[in-house]
Amino acid sequence: QTGCVAQYSRGVSGVTHNHNHVTNCYSRPSRLFVGGDSLLSEEGTTQGDPVAMAMFGRGTLPFIRTLGESCKILQRWFADDGNAAGKLVELRKYWDIVSRLGPLYGYYPSKCHLTVKLDKREEAEELFANTGV
Repeated sequence: QTGCVAQYSRGVSGVTHNHNHVTNCYSRPSRLFVGGDSLLSEEGTTQGDPVAMAMFGRGTLPFIRTLGESCKILQRWFADDGNAAGKLVELRKYWDIVSRLGPLYGYYPSKCHLTVKLDKREEAEELFANTGV
């Protein structure tokens, strides 16, 4: 009953800490100029900001720890790409927690794949039916 879930996030939501750079750059919405118009950037970090990944990591670490404590799975993360391996029942539990709690931490899974042994395919399809996985 083993499988692997890999999910990929759509961006970073507003996570802040007390560093001067963060305060200077993110304490107020930034104006983005597009053609002759402007709009306010009120959420997330600026692409290319060297602090962005540290902010994301700091904000999502409690979420990742909760996942590890709640399920008997092996999980690995690189930036906002997470994946897990374990028994199918535990992976379904993991996915339910990711779907429910992820957005509270700025984590929005947008692509998810389940890889299983051929003899576990039917069981996996039943277990993950209607989840988008």
